[in-house]
Amino acid sequence: MTNTTSPQIRASAKELEIKLKSSDEDRWLASRCAPKAKRDKIVALYSLVHELERALGVSEPMLGRIRVQWWREVLEQIFSGGVVRSHDLAFALKDEFGDMSNMKPMLDELLNAYDDVLDGVENADKPPRMETGAWIALCAAKVLDQEAGPYEDAIAACGRGYISARIGSPCAAPRLEAVQQAFPTIPPAFGSAVLYVATMPAYMTGKGISALGRRWSIFKAMASGKISKL
Repeated sequence: MTNTTSPQIRASAKELEIKLKSSDEDRWLASRCAPKAKRDKIVALYSLVHELERALGVSEPMLGRIRVQWWREVLEQIFSGGVVRSHDLAFALKDEFGDMSNMKPMLDELLNAYDDVLDGVENADKPPRMETGAWIALCAAKVLDQEAGPYEDAIAACGRGYISARIGSPCAAPRLEAVQQAFPTIPPAFGSAVLYVATMPAYMTGKGISALGRRWSIFKAMASGKISKL
């Protein structure tokens, strides 16, 4: 990763969508529900999430911290109006969020949550790994509607629940109950921030989920306004 710029490497919206679909189909499907004017922003955000998730999968925590710090510096460059590092996603993030300075505090919290996971921070009330899910959902909700405040608790609950299912956490069952209560209270306008949580029951079975099952789960949640039971 270098610090020079080259506009030629700016990924198109379609290229980012293809990458997101292959790396995180749950959130890619949810992004399809975003208004056209907001869809590219949601895809860019979820593409950043994929990069942060990769930081948790490296062999040494220090290497993960370096990855998170690299993206933290990219965001600083974007919101300060500086020269952005040469990376296709970095340029996309600049295009989508350069004029949304009010997103910076929430994105900072998202990166802080990933740092806390890598640092091994323990918090029984708000486990850092679950908080990554909460901040992902909250950031997406902020992109969709600047007035997400009344629904933030419900949106965060969905984000935490999804992560708990994906990592096989023992707390997934009670979090699913919380999601089933929270999801119906969230207006459809925030669908792209939370609809992927519809796959939560399938992950909890330990059997995985097929491409068709994934689409059906998300469609059913969108149509009914409810999350299925385990």
